[in-house]
Amino acid sequence: MSDTRSTPSLVAVCAFALLVATGARGQSAPPKAPIRPVTDDYFGTKVVDNYRYFENLKDPGVQQWMKAQADYARHVDSELSHELSHAHPEPSTLA
Repeated sequence: MSDTRSTPSLVAVCAFALLVATGARGQSAPPKAPIRPVTDDYFGTKVVDNYRYFENLKDPGVQQWMKAQADYARHVDSELSHELSHAHPEPSTLA
């Protein structure tokens, strides 16, 4: 017996894999965050945080990265929605 509830999930996974494999059509990867190491010393143990600067939301570089990340996420979501809408027909067409 076939479980129809798993079909949309399988389609979504396949569509997502296709998008990743094809580079999300136009935007090949999310924006890379620059590494800006900051080292703290906690009782003799040095701890490096490469992304501490992200705590400063007023930093123009952080704002620019966040906007680019949001744009990329919107693009991937749009492409995935488009792929899914064409991957399985509306229930009314399944007769």
